[in-house]
Amino acid sequence: MPVMALMILSGLLQDYLHSLVRQGIINDQLAKVVTQNCLDDPDFIVRSIHVYTNDADMLLLEIKNSIDLPGVDFTKLAGHAQILHMKSSRIGADHMRLACTGLIQASIEKDRSKLSRALTWAETEFDKTRNALESIAQMEQRIIRVKN
Repeated sequence: MPVMALMILSGLLQDYLHSLVRQGIINDQLAKVVTQNCLDDPDFIVRSIHVYTNDADMLLLEIKNSIDLPGVDFTKLAGHAQILHMKSSRIGADHMRLACTGLIQASIEKDRSKLSRALTWAETEFDKTRNALESIAQMEQRIIRVKN
């Protein structure tokens, strides 16, 4: 029975990954990494997702809390956005990576209004990305439980 359950869960995970790639939420590189690490080190994906979502949450909150300050340091905000862009690229979160580009540009231009709109877009994309990545992590955890 565990072999059948493992095959079903793995198939569902693959279908879900392909769906996310088609939607552009993640890239196919992440889908390949998940597939490979599912066999080698399934905990790696779960850990990576948790680190990314925690870091992204913190960076977006820092930008949000700083945006309306009278002496806002746009260079610091651009740095936060660049770090988030890099982390999103590294994990394969394509929609987040694109949203970060808007944050970076608005910070460089020192345009609060544009930065506020870009932040709203980034937060929306992050919610979608976080939900997708957390679903991947949950599926990975189920596979780990079935294997054990």
